[in-house]
Formats: sequence, structure tokens, C-alpha cells
Amino acid sequence: MVYLRLRGLTLRIDDPGHAPVARRLALASVVAAGALALSLAGEAGAWTGVVVVVALIAIALAIRPLLPPGTLRARRGLPSVVLMRALIAGALFGAEIYVPYLLIDEYGFSATAAGFGLTAAALLWAAGAEVQGRFGDRLGNARITLIGASLLAAAALVAAATAAWHLPAWTIIAGWSLAGAGMGLMYPRLTVLTLAYSTPQNQGFNSSALSISDSIGAAASIAVMGLTFVALKATDASFPAVFLIAAALAVLAVVPGLRMGRVAEAGPADGAVTGPATVAD
Repeated sequence: MVYLRLRGLTLRIDDPGHAPVARRLALASVVAAGALALSLAGEAGAWTGVVVVVALIAIALAIRPLLPPGTLRARRGLPSVVLMRALIAGALFGAEIYVPYLLIDEYGFSATAAGFGLTAAALLWAAGAEVQGRFGDRLGNARITLIGASLLAAAALVAAATAAWHLPAWTIIAGWSLAGAGMGLMYPRLTVLTLAYSTPQNQGFNSSALSISDSIGAAASIAVMGLTFVALKATDASFPAVFLIAAALAVLAVVPGLRMGRVAEAGPADGAVTGPATVAD
């Protein structure tokens, strides 16, 4: 049993290593099966809606023991870190599929030229990560959340506007680069916070939870956006709809983002909390 003393609050963190391995593997298998069902739901015909609902329920029930307690409720601290990772991963990785698709389908770009939209975002991701590495502690988690989520939401809204109003192609290329900048600020910060909130006893579990959250957030978002796109394919709303879903996820990520807190003391070598951990805005 591990205890973290926060400002005016003591949190108990159960050591996940004592949970039965077979049970965790079984739950992980259910989560993986649910993600697979989501990705194949479009082929279920009239049963698509049923498959999606059942898969989402199965994932929600099975994933809870694999994540820090309180993750789905955006509990302050590590649970919010893990939840935010799922939301921003869903927003970016779900929508970025449709950036080159839009450039190819609506603007006649070649596959190579369409990649410029993602290349610009990748370059600004690196720049955002550099800024976070140098000035992240000075900015603080709340500012990084607000700036990063705003950039990600703005990129999705620019993409939606480009698709809806047939704006010039450079608009979505330039606009989507903002998503990379936002992710560069937020993504590595969440990894650092996860390790800082961990002890040697639960470091593996917490890192695994972050990866699971990342993967499931992206898989669920890709599936939902794909089904939405197919359902609206005969209209002009298909591309705008998926980008609006991404924007909504980015805005929603602000909720756990503002509840992540700030770990004041972390272990110098392994990122584990070695002393009292202070969480503040």
C-alpha cells in the first residue's frame, strides 16, 4: 500500500502488483476485443449501432481496473492525467486520418503532396515539445492544458471550416499544424507527470495505464469518426462532422487537464515520488 500526502489531503494508492495477473490479462483481452469490434462495426450492416454500443460498454467496464481509480470520473491527480491522454489522442489520431483524405478527395492532391498537412503538424509537434521541455515547469500544467487544448481545438475547427466552405487547401495545411504544436506541449508533459505521480511499486502499472488510455482513446475515436463519416458520406457534412468531433474532444480534455495538479517533488533517478507530493494549480 502506498500513501501520497497532498496539501491537506492523503491519497491511498493500492499496489496493482497484488492484483491477479490472470484477471488483468482477461480484462485486457476484453478491452482489445472491444476495440477490434469498434473498428469492424461498419461491416455489421443493420447491426452496426448495436455493435458500437455493446463494444463501448464492454470497454468501459473492462478498462476500469486497468486504470488508476477515478480515471473515468476525472479524479484530481494521476487519474486526470490518464484521462486527458485518452481525449487528446482521440482528437488528434482520429481526425488526422481525414486531413490527407480531404486534400486528395476534394482538392486533387497526390498522396505525397497530401502528406504536407501532416508534415507541418509533425514539425510543430517537435517545436512544441521543445518549448514544453524548456519552459514547462514555468508555464505550469493549467496553462499548458489551456494553450495545448486550444491549439488542438482550433486546428480541428479550421479543418471543419475548410471542408464546409471549400476554403483554399493551404488553410487546412496551416491550420492542422496548430494541432501538432498543441500535442507537442501536452503529450510529453503527460508522460512526465505519470512518472512523477508514480512510486517504484506502481510505476509499471501507471505507465501501462497511460498507454492503454492512449490506445483506446484513439481506437474509439477512429471508430466513431469512421462510422459518422460513412453515415454522412452522401452529404457535404461528412468531413466537417469528423473534425467537429475532434474539436469537441479537445475542449472536453480541458476538464481533466485542469485537474492534473502539479507534482512538486519527484525522484531524481526514476521519476518516483520520494517525498511529500504537493498538488497545486
